[in-house]
Amino acid sequence: MSRVSMGTMTVQVVCLVIFVCRLFFNSGIQPYIDFEAYTLLAFIGRAEFAASRKEYERRLTIPLLLPYSVSLLANLNLFFVHPDGVNVIWLMPIQPLGKENHKGTFGSPYSIQDYTAVNPDFGTKKDFKNLVDSIHAKGMYIVIDEVANHTAWDISWMKDYPDWFTHDSVTKKIIPPVKDWSDVADLNFDNVDLRKEMIQDMKYWVDSFNIDGYRCDAAAMVPNDFWKECISILRQQRPLLMLAESDDPKMYDNGFDMTY
Repeated sequence: MSRVSMGTMTVQVVCLVIFVCRLFFNSGIQPYIDFEAYTLLAFIGRAEFAASRKEYERRLTIPLLLPYSVSLLANLNLFFVHPDGVNVIWLMPIQPLGKENHKGTFGSPYSIQDYTAVNPDFGTKKDFKNLVDSIHAKGMYIVIDEVANHTAWDISWMKDYPDWFTHDSVTKKIIPPVKDWSDVADLNFDNVDLRKEMIQDMKYWVDSFNIDGYRCDAAAMVPNDFWKECISILRQQRPLLMLAESDDPKMYDNGFDMTY
């Protein structure tokens, strides 16, 4: 399997230009995009990914999408995207966000309150499944964000499993992973039960919704041995695309296909 660092890839500005031109200047195309529902943030670039490790490789170009309404995008006509070489859609976190200690008006999308739920502001699980099916019908793939390092302060785990979190050695209080990240609580990966739960939650989206992989947030802040175990389990049924937010070469040894 070819492994290419995302940091060395060329940003696909041409694709974005073609996208905009088609959207506004081609009267023969009627794309059903509502930019109030989804904002196209960036084209990440190209990378090699073995869709079947033993048979062949497919070239991927990944756009990052910020969800505002899964239900609206579920009916999105994607035909104008794939011809330009974009065949993987990456969604930022789709789960409900924490309200306790949140920052700003809406809070951080990386403050997860429930790992196996869909944010009601985005739609329903049925909407999300329709979206996944629509993307697959166009010959494309979909990956979603996984926030394994920390959670929202009002996640149910806080009361049910306080030992799943990192505690200050002096005050014994649960702490954030970084002082400035006051809207999230750090997870304790020394806890075996936490590891099992996190893997099961990731398997849920693969098994129940047929997603094609994950972009793993703050991957270097999570133990390497967790990723090795997790990715090995996730890939027991079929190949998955695993993208790490990290420039550490060890991520490839952990099972990731791409880093950035």
